[in-house]
Amino acid sequence: MWNASWEKGGLPRGIHKQMLVGMELEYAKCAWCERVLRWKSELDVEHYRPKAEVTCWDGSPPLVSDVGPKEVYVGPGYWWLAFSWDNYSLSCSPCNRGFKRNLFPVMEPRAACTEGVELTEKALLLDPGSAFRVRDHFRWTVDGHVEGVSEEGRATIITCGLNRRDLVVRRLKVALDVNETTDMLIRSSQSSRRDDMRSARKRLMRLGDRREEFTSMVRWLVEEKLRIDWEKLPRCRLDHHRAGNVRRKIIRHPYDCACNVVTFRAIVFRHDCQRR
Repeated sequence: MWNASWEKGGLPRGIHKQMLVGMELEYAKCAWCERVLRWKSELDVEHYRPKAEVTCWDGSPPLVSDVGPKEVYVGPGYWWLAFSWDNYSLSCSPCNRGFKRNLFPVMEPRAACTEGVELTEKALLLDPGSAFRVRDHFRWTVDGHVEGVSEEGRATIITCGLNRRDLVVRRLKVALDVNETTDMLIRSSQSSRRDDMRSARKRLMRLGDRREEFTSMVRWLVEEKLRIDWEKLPRCRLDHHRAGNVRRKIIRHPYDCACNVVTFRAIVFRHDCQRR
């Protein structure tokens, strides 16, 4: 999911209004799954904390699913936040209506939903307008799956359906592009081919631009593979030994292969196995 803390300087004043600037454009990004979609026909203005009623999961839903978790009614919603800018985000229909709906997981025991409870309760659903560090909660595999590395990360994946099949396939294509381009950057750095290095850097910067799809995954993969902070990418000088180690580590991943029919079948098979 996209988070403004990736940007230099952290969260600027009025970030919640800025995150909704897509409402004035033809296309914008879903705050949860990071797909770029057409405004009005494919995106909703969604409430982070539900305004009408609150539900919780029924049982222990899986991390990989194409169907939203079953809901159990908890109580009335956060009605006093219905018109709060801090409670708005842009969401696609599958994330919002198919999965999130009125779900709002919090750390138990859950307090009664009365005015002001949002100041003391511990929400497990991450707020895309807050200043959390993405890598503290998520990691991605080169086959397009997202994994939670914290309780909040796992809860967010389940609540918004971030491992549904269509997302995994779309992320795979981008992840393979990132992996191929980082390999090019590593090889050109080792052989001092400056033109190739510049081309690879520009390609990675374009893939990781905040206006593109799956920005968080792209930046995480680049940081993980090159062992550098994203902000240093335009001027980084890769250490040959370090880059080579990272490359060998990543290349062992069983899904690190060409984007072909076999790859897609493997993903569908893994997806179905994890749903069982």
